[in-house]
Amino acid sequence: MNPHEISFTMRPREASFVKHLQREIPNFIILRKDQSRFHKIVAILFKFFCPNYLTHYTTTIYPRVYLPSKLLLPENSDTRFRALAHEWVHLYDRRQEGPLFNFRYLFPQSLLLLFWSIALCVVFWPIAFWVFIGLGVACLLPWPAPFRLSYELRGYLMSWALDAWETKQVDWGVKDQIVTQLTGWAYYKTCWNKTKVMRRLVVAEKWIEGLMRIEGFEGRPTYPYAVVKAFVDKFPRGVNHGR
Repeated sequence: MNPHEISFTMRPREASFVKHLQREIPNFIILRKDQSRFHKIVAILFKFFCPNYLTHYTTTIYPRVYLPSKLLLPENSDTRFRALAHEWVHLYDRRQEGPLFNFRYLFPQSLLLLFWSIALCVVFWPIAFWVFIGLGVACLLPWPAPFRLSYELRGYLMSWALDAWETKQVDWGVKDQIVTQLTGWAYYKTCWNKTKVMRRLVVAEKWIEGLMRIEGFEGRPTYPYAVVKAFVDKFPRGVNHGR
């Protein structure tokens, strides 16, 4: 058993959903983010870009989900369920695509290892060596990340849809919040063009409102959304389902 694996009180809907994730994702586990040495290091590196990385963001590194400590409080069960629903989309996409998901999600920053590997192969040619070293360093800049944008749009669509399913109404203001997130430093400037992100969210909004049928939002399966919708229908919000 992982020493950082956490246990917390879950309501029936959440407990049932976690069991589903355990069946779907081999070795799925929920860990406490502020106890992870890796995430503590990342938090230091990202302090300028995302100062609340440890305390406000749930992070998934397949098959593990790292939760910030505030989400472990009993009164935050609904918020925790939403966070897990969002991360379920990433877990599903990673399960379907394998390690390619990791490369795509981190692209173009993931090209650093490729360029530096090439540099090692041409180490005896100084000009070529330093060219590839420089290209690797250049990859670390906040370039637009098309794959990460697509993956995160899918995750945020889940959060947005879940809220609409539970409240029976669509919150139009969510689009602006998502645009701010994905074009800001918290996601390392995933996209520079706010209009581009908004156009894709307008399409998603039509799906949430039931005005458009989207078989594969962002070109990927809608299965994760169907699973969460089934849990929402089975465990309506505000109904006491016991413990």
